[in-house]
Amino acid sequence: MGTSRTPILQSIPTHPRPLRDDAAIGAARDYLGSLGALGLTARLKRLTDGLLHEARALYDELGLGIEPNWHLVFLLLEARGALTVTEITTALGVAHPSVVAMTTRMIERGLVKSHPNPTDARSKRLRLTPKGRARLAAAKPVWEASRAALETLMGETGVDVLGLVASLERALEARSYRARTLDARVEKS
Repeated sequence: MGTSRTPILQSIPTHPRPLRDDAAIGAARDYLGSLGALGLTARLKRLTDGLLHEARALYDELGLGIEPNWHLVFLLLEARGALTVTEITTALGVAHPSVVAMTTRMIERGLVKSHPNPTDARSKRLRLTPKGRARLAAAKPVWEASRAALETLMGETGVDVLGLVASLERALEARSYRARTLDARVEKS
């Protein structure tokens, strides 16, 4: 990061203390790695959990007052204006209960406000509050630094990580994990 660090990030040490026990992670990595494809979901979850854990610690250290996974809702509401939970769920491609949980906490913190939906009385439209817009503005430099860090990290792998993820998503849309597993089970019988 050097001298090009944004002002909000200047107070963060470049090499902070480890947040987890490296020996325990190494042992788990060895075991999960030994499982091959059977350990894939656990390894992806561990990777995601680790990134979210570190992001949460960074956000707390910077006093952002938001959760790491809220960035999707912030950016979507900024780009598209007021949306229903169903519209957010569809746009993000995540489970409805996850979006309800995120937006409920954002409403509780005064970052998002619910308004009547003029086209459907059964639903509410959500929009950023002034406080939400202020948090969004404060978080954007952190997200840009995060984007740069993740791009560097992915570049270090020598693999088109985002291309690989997109390929896996397309393959699972074409034929579900469940169907593939049932077919493999039948083939082995």
